[in-house]
Amino acid sequence: MKKILSIFAVTLLPILVHGQDYYRLPDNSYVSQQFVTLPATLLAMYLIASFILKLIKTNLDHRLKSKMLEKGIPEQFFQQNDKDDRVQAFRSFLLLAGIGIGLTLVYYTLPIGIHSMAIMAFCIALSYLVYFFYLKK
Repeated sequence: MKKILSIFAVTLLPILVHGQDYYRLPDNSYVSQQFVTLPATLLAMYLIASFILKLIKTNLDHRLKSKMLEKGIPEQFFQQNDKDDRVQAFRSFLLLAGIGIGLTLVYYTLPIGIHSMAIMAFCIALSYLVYFFYLKK
């Protein structure tokens, strides 16, 4: 695990330490580098880590099922629940849609400030609220 963390740190550190202090937005205003690189880096690390964990989980599930078949366990225990996969995909869609709507609203309400964080928090919370109502239904 330490090797993985150090590899991520070495590969992603140049993204955080490049020479610009500010980014210029389309309306010629400037925003601090921290508002752009830190969330993008955290999101990229999360997506990469979740992808790797999903691959490991799928591989281990396959190995477990093949060993159980060798032992003679009936196939009825292996029925995969497609509903869980659909619910997870829908949750991911709602979360990414909430982030996209939030970023769109932030873009149209420039300059970036504390209200931008509030807009993002509200949009993400709203997407989780929609997911909650979906699960309740």
